[in-house]
Amino acid sequence: MRKKDAAHATPKRQHRLLTLSAAILFLPAVAWAESISNITVDNAAPDSSTDVVTPDPIGSADNGLIIKDGGSAPSNGNNVKVTDSLTDYSVAGGGGFDSDATGNTVEIIKGTISGAVVGGVSGVTPAHDEVPAGHGGNATGNNVIINTTAEGGDAVTVNKDVTGGLSQLGNSNNNTVSIKAEGGKVVTIAGDIYGGSADAIDTTQEDSESHGGGNANHNKVTIDGNVAASLHVSGGGTVTGNAIDNHVTITNGASSTFGKIVTGGFTTMGNATDNTVQIDGGTYSSNVVGGEVNHTGTVSGNKVTITSGTIGGDTSSVIGGEGGAHSDNVGKVDVRDNEVTLGAANATAVVTVGGNNSVVAGGRTQLGNASSNRVNIVGSTQAVTTKAVFGGQSDKGNASTNTVTITGGTGAITVDGITGGDAKSVGDASGNKVSITSNLSGVVKAYGSDDAFVIGGSAATGNASNNKISIAGSANASITAKDVTGGSVATAGDASGNEVSIDGGTFSGAVTGGTTVSGAAASNKVTITQGTIAETVKGGESTLGDVSGNQLTISGEDATTVITGQAYGAYATAGDASGNQVTVNGGTLNGGVNGAYSVAGDVTNNSVTVNGGVVATGAYGGSSASGNATDNHLTINKGSVTGAIRGGVATAVDDAANSSNNSVTINGGSIGDNSTIAGAYITSDSTDNVLTA
Repeated sequence: MRKKDAAHATPKRQHRLLTLSAAILFLPAVAWAESISNITVDNAAPDSSTDVVTPDPIGSADNGLIIKDGGSAPSNGNNVKVTDSLTDYSVAGGGGFDSDATGNTVEIIKGTISGAVVGGVSGVTPAHDEVPAGHGGNATGNNVIINTTAEGGDAVTVNKDVTGGLSQLGNSNNNTVSIKAEGGKVVTIAGDIYGGSADAIDTTQEDSESHGGGNANHNKVTIDGNVAASLHVSGGGTVTGNAIDNHVTITNGASSTFGKIVTGGFTTMGNATDNTVQIDGGTYSSNVVGGEVNHTGTVSGNKVTITSGTIGGDTSSVIGGEGGAHSDNVGKVDVRDNEVTLGAANATAVVTVGGNNSVVAGGRTQLGNASSNRVNIVGSTQAVTTKAVFGGQSDKGNASTNTVTITGGTGAITVDGITGGDAKSVGDASGNKVSITSNLSGVVKAYGSDDAFVIGGSAATGNASNNKISIAGSANASITAKDVTGGSVATAGDASGNEVSIDGGTFSGAVTGGTTVSGAAASNKVTITQGTIAETVKGGESTLGDVSGNQLTISGEDATTVITGQAYGAYATAGDASGNQVTVNGGTLNGGVNGAYSVAGDVTNNSVTVNGGVVATGAYGGSSASGNATDNHLTINKGSVTGAIRGGVATAVDDAANSSNNSVTINGGSIGDNSTIAGAYITSDSTDNVLTA
């Protein structure tokens, strides 16, 4: 297996599996390097004839590896206990070659271990160095227990890796690492921590090859108390097998620190399924990932739950399910049904994801589809602060049916940009959702920088369709955001069927149902029943394409629904605008209202209906700066309208456009002083326009 190209990774993610060198493991016993009084094997002093000291392949300790060696027979059910420091030794509960290691346990209550610690290890003989995948023994049900709270316990330091069960060629299943520390009895691990590890390889070589295809399933790492872990922590890891149902649980970790990636389960080529990471406390300098596949496979059903803690590295991210790509960019990884939850209703401490380039994503992949992934941010009395949040994200693939759900509490929730689903390079964004709710006196801030945004679904090159945003808050709640867009296409593609619903909040930017640069914007909707919006509101928008069938509905009390900028059913720069609608039932529109506007195209069959509210600075059924205005209609049934009142407007000069079959109908309401009313306004031809009052 060639090492993963780190150029894409943000941050670099290079998991290091424990290395077993078959050429030196399980050699004949060598003489004891020294008398060892701080270790027992099955409640007795080690016996040099059966409890072997060999050259050490797992921890590179000078004096070797202490192991209950089964040779070619299984090594099962051994119990090794370390009660004080071991200088220059590694420790394994049991192991053998071409055989299983089952039910072995290493317990450590005090001291410094210079080498590595493994509950049970299965490897191969030198003659079997090139055996095919699947040959060799399994590591099953092995355990490492580090407990400084036990009788006679004190601080523990392990200078190399700690692994529950390790198999070179077979499976590593149902193994555990359990660490418990309290007070000043800190546990310090300088190497990696794995519940179970399969497919051991030498990742120090640029072109190293895997020896087998074992699975790492149902392994666990449990950390309770004050722990300092310098490198990776993973429930289960493998190279060419599956990683299923592995778990990392960290509790009571307010003073704990973690230097590298924390992962529930990972594999290079295989599936990562139903792995979890649960965190309550601690400071993390790198990523936290539920499940990960680095090359080819599927990532599904993985979860990360953080009720308190700080993810503080500059590029540290929290990802429910992560898919990478091989250095040749051909490995496809689909990520689906993964989840991240930040905060809890009963949380007692804050959650912070604070790196400058940090990301929170339910699922993320480089090459493949991201679907049905979720991010939940749950408010309480404690604050939750994070950088950009994505329900699902794909660099090259589709992003569909992903969701972001934010529920505010009395503690502030601050999120620097929210996207339900993001097709970052090539692909469609469809059926994604963002829901923001703040009840009672909740506080939700959906921005942290000047360029932040809330987007239901985003596609760079592709279609954005049927994405939805729902924002709602009670009278005492505080929801603030900048730009809000249901569906967005950055370059080529259509934006259709996207929806934005706002019932409360303050928005310093614009609100748009669906927008695209080069494509059609069709059947998008914006509904506002309460809220304050500083800039424009548009049902649909396109720079180079047509806009059609978009809708904008504005309701609410005049004092609680306020739009400072202009309100459009649709807006087109180069294309035509047809069949767009605006309905005003209430609120205050200080920038006026227009059924549709086009800079260079025709506007046809657009309409505005005013049933209430206050409309200042004019109302237009439809208008064009350079094209024709035809069959556009303005109806005023109730409310107050001030300024220019027009059915259709075409302002092109030199007979370049005409205005026809436009109408203004006034059935009630009030018209402001100095207002002007016309079925059509045009600088050239005007025919069959109607004014009814």
